[in-house]
Amino acid sequence: VAYRVSMFATDMNQFLSKYKTVIWSPFDTNSNKVLLYNYEHNIVFTGFFLRKENLPLEFQISGERSTLHLLRRDLEHLYQKETEFLLDDTKLCAPCLAAIGILTGIDLLSKFYSNGKGGKRFKDFLIKIGNISEPKANFMWKFRNALEHSYSLYIEPESKKNITILTTPNTTWHEECDKSHNVFLGELKRLFLQLIDKYKKYLETDTSRELTFNDRYKKFGRFVIK
Repeated sequence: VAYRVSMFATDMNQFLSKYKTVIWSPFDTNSNKVLLYNYEHNIVFTGFFLRKENLPLEFQISGERSTLHLLRRDLEHLYQKETEFLLDDTKLCAPCLAAIGILTGIDLLSKFYSNGKGGKRFKDFLIKIGNISEPKANFMWKFRNALEHSYSLYIEPESKKNITILTTPNTTWHEECDKSHNVFLGELKRLFLQLIDKYKKYLETDTSRELTFNDRYKKFGRFVIK
């Protein structure tokens, strides 16, 4: 066991040497002061939704990144560029992990949207912000739980329906068939990006909503990269 742990530590050090270390903290470990939250709100708000190439200078200097920013960056390693919805099987890595990443992103947005509990919060966000029907929202919550809790594609023991993740083009992200639920990864990706834009517009239409956003950002909305 000691040998295996030692080898793991060595491999992990080699891995981290290729990348900047991510510190899971909202604080600068040198000064112990909160970073970007001390800047103007519009910088924080704008930086949360922007892609890597558009990050404000304050983010670049401080090393602070929003959780959404890092998730979107990492997802591009799994499901190609954000602008590519016709997925190439020769380039697509780990479709189940890509689906988990997308569902995690939707879950993250729902936490910013409301402080409600798990499933209700998740489904309310989909229905009210995404204009998704209640049956579709219920399915996505079950899909999320199956993948994130057990890396499984089996969700309905009473009907014995499995989930099939497809990379073929379609006009919708979900179709229910006699024996399975078909999830089209390219359209699920598109839906996720649309939800980001819709949530941003939702915040912009009422500045009082930004108070909730600020509170969530302080608690779980950022990383510090060293």
